[in-house]
Amino acid sequence: MSDVVGTLEVEVRGKMIKVEVNDRGYFHAQLDGKNFGSSELEKLRVELVAHTRKVTVRVSVPVTILESGVLGRPLMAFPAVLTGIHAKTGELLYRRTDTGDTGTAHASNYMNERVLAPMSAVEREKFNALSKARRDAEDALDTFRKQHDFKPEKAVTDAIEKAKEETV
Repeated sequence: MSDVVGTLEVEVRGKMIKVEVNDRGYFHAQLDGKNFGSSELEKLRVELVAHTRKVTVRVSVPVTILESGVLGRPLMAFPAVLTGIHAKTGELLYRRTDTGDTGTAHASNYMNERVLAPMSAVEREKFNALSKARRDAEDALDTFRKQHDFKPEKAVTDAIEKAKEETV
């Protein structure tokens, strides 16, 4: 058995790993309870990197994706499948089943509001009609409010000016 004569650290995917060197120049490291060794430091580092590599797994989880496409447009429901999670960014990967378009979506509360359980074509059509009606109603309300725009400070200032003129 060889004696450890020194230690050094090797960076593996942003993490520093302790490597021992024995009196025969053999490099040894432990990672996740497993032993790794090589007569060359770079080969050991490559083994450690390979061990920490995330395995790519694709899944197919049916969902309904809500998209507007254009700011101010109503949300529309589209059939899609979630296909996985991006290894580096953590974003959800999805593919629309009607067009084949793919995309990523940040896995946040905002995105959770944009991903619904699967819907039938009839349910998507109903959702899209309701979404459009909601947007049309919001537009009509905005128009109505603009027609009745009122600046109270200006109205009071004008009334004060008129009252001053009448008293003179």
